[in-house]
Amino acid sequence: MTAATPSAPTAAERVPSVLVVLVVRDASAWLRDTLQALAAQTYERVGVLAIDDASEDGSHELLVHALGPERVHRLDRRYGIAGAFGAATEHPAAAAADHLLLLHDDAVLDPEAIARLVDATRLAGAEGVGIVGAKIVDHDDPRRLRDVGRSSDRFGHPYTPLQPGEIDQGQFDRVLEVLSVDTCAALIAREVWQAIGLFDERLGDDDGDSDLCWRARVAGWRVLMTPLARVRHRAAGEYDVRSDEDRSRRYAEDRAALAAVLKNYSLANLIWVVPLGISLSAVRLGYLTLSRRFDEATELLLAIGWNIVRLPGTVARRWRVQRARRTKDRALRRFMESAGLRIPRWFHTAERFLEEQRELDVEEQGQPVTKRLRHRTASLFATHPVLVTSALAIVVGGFALRHLVGPEPIAGGALPAFPRGAQAFFAELTSAVRTTGLGGDLAASPALGAMGGLSVLMAGSTALAQKVMIAAGPFLAAMLAYRACVRITGRSAPAALAAASYGASAVVLWAFSDGRLAITVALVVLPSILERFEGAFGSADPPDTRWRFVTGLGVTIAIGVAFEPGVLLAVAILLFVQVLGGRRRGRGLAWSLGALVAAAVLLFPFVPTIAAGAAAALGSGIGSANPWDVLRLSPGVAPGSWAPAWFLPVAAIAGLALSGEERRGPALRAGAAATLALALAWASAAGYLRAAVSNAPVYMAAAAACEAVLVASGLSSVLGGMARASFGFRQIGAVVMGLALGGGLTLQALAAGT
Repeated sequence: MTAATPSAPTAAERVPSVLVVLVVRDASAWLRDTLQALAAQTYERVGVLAIDDASEDGSHELLVHALGPERVHRLDRRYGIAGAFGAATEHPAAAAADHLLLLHDDAVLDPEAIARLVDATRLAGAEGVGIVGAKIVDHDDPRRLRDVGRSSDRFGHPYTPLQPGEIDQGQFDRVLEVLSVDTCAALIAREVWQAIGLFDERLGDDDGDSDLCWRARVAGWRVLMTPLARVRHRAAGEYDVRSDEDRSRRYAEDRAALAAVLKNYSLANLIWVVPLGISLSAVRLGYLTLSRRFDEATELLLAIGWNIVRLPGTVARRWRVQRARRTKDRALRRFMESAGLRIPRWFHTAERFLEEQRELDVEEQGQPVTKRLRHRTASLFATHPVLVTSALAIVVGGFALRHLVGPEPIAGGALPAFPRGAQAFFAELTSAVRTTGLGGDLAASPALGAMGGLSVLMAGSTALAQKVMIAAGPFLAAMLAYRACVRITGRSAPAALAAASYGASAVVLWAFSDGRLAITVALVVLPSILERFEGAFGSADPPDTRWRFVTGLGVTIAIGVAFEPGVLLAVAILLFVQVLGGRRRGRGLAWSLGALVAAAVLLFPFVPTIAAGAAAALGSGIGSANPWDVLRLSPGVAPGSWAPAWFLPVAAIAGLALSGEERRGPALRAGAAATLALALAWASAAGYLRAAVSNAPVYMAAAAACEAVLVASGLSSVLGGMARASFGFRQIGAVVMGLALGGGLTLQALAAGT
């Protein structure tokens, strides 16, 4: 290796000089491999400058011994990788080099890596190359790919084409033009970093790559990945060897993505990207809150808050980026994913399933087709239950929601009339007159504020907010039913079938077809409330701590009561059954009362009005006094309220009978709650109860949630042990349940589609 400052190239040589900027922090365990790889480089004009980020483990001494003191710069405190690279640009050697090679201390270069990186800048047709990245493979298993360049979605979240653990089989062995590369080993031209700088030092060590490359793209330079330059990477920070980050990886990505969007988009695109991104974040925040993933919800809010607090600094950096702009945003769209959200796990599962089918074709080549089909049919749902039910739900939902697509407003049934503007919702919060039908002449419900906020996120369109609420209701109800059932039973396939049964029940389809938003929200929250009570009163230790339980259940109840105060009646039934039949009554009762107090605090302006007008707030005159309608969970005439709606109660009875010893307690409590709820639903419709406690739709919703748990419990007990049991009651019960679920779900799906 040469001195830190490469000698000036002569006209005859025409060989660009490269300064390797090696950032080191507490890397003594692996630093020797990195230094030996640098010494083995075949490129002739290489200099090395090591930046010691205040190491405390002997790394500094190792660097001085290997490179000499003049090529090692020690920082007086820890700046992080971004700050350390920034400090390197102030060194005279950086300004003299044609290229900087940014290198992490856990990246090991192949001998020809630097030469191949430089060659990529001089390829025919590769004019204007500003950054070149290498093919990154795992250090311990070089067959495993770690990075081959990345794109991002429109909201700055990075996307890699690699699947987890993907093996290098030459599928990416061509020079690729990409949006960004991994800067654990990346070549950057002097003109680039002098024009746009290096990393945003406010971001984490692993979060500035996309932003840096995006800024280079905006300034007119190209970004390439060359597979001829291979780098083995340990990714020490990824495995928490030395990470100081207290937050999750998703928090860091959300924070960096929003910062990159604010800096790098032109003003014309920023005007629509930011509101749309906020809308998607609000949807995600609502889902995380309803599913009680409060840590993730908090981190999402913190990521947004981080950007708000640092907005002045972001604006200053944006000015520098836009001043250097040479490329329009539309020229970069081909390097971005079209979806606004990162590709869900569902699609990764689908791709793995297709790979399995291709492998099956190879393995069974020459076998009869009937054998392959039988094998696939038998194993498909058991292996991928969520994938299958999600795919079917998308198909059925597409037919069911087809009339909601388009600009035309919707009306009819019991759909509450939304005001023309979002501001009207907020005005109604302080008004005695309201147009939404929520609460009659009672004081305003906090739900008005929620609907106003959703309308604001929908660009002020209350009609669009109305459609979103109607369309999302059944899907959210089924999703949270799945989450509740899988936490109670621990089995995903039975939980998926139970969730599908809940989503296709008569009461869910009735609420959807009539546009009853209040009862739809009740259907969304009740499975979670049931599961929380079961966790608190059950014999096993709950998955959450006391305060997480109290906060989570309190928020869930508050959301339900804000839209449908009658949810309190369902809560009373579930709590009553748990107090009578639960194993840990003292703990469960104390935690549940704490959750009710938390809900009352959240709803405090609304609580006195519920107490003052209990009959108007809690009660409902809707419902059929026909006991057969009640038993099949049909509050009124609607698609899906026909005879096939019996499938859920029949399957629930079979599930109760089939529940094994380990699930007998939860099943009995769910059965008792369902029975009590149905009895009260009939008494409400028949006029035998006081108005304040008469609410047949809410009671039926609670019964449907309990019956879904019974279905999941019965299926969980049956699956796996049926083949070893002699023919008898269990086989007959399983056949009855299978016929009920198969026929009922099929016919209810047809009803939902129409």
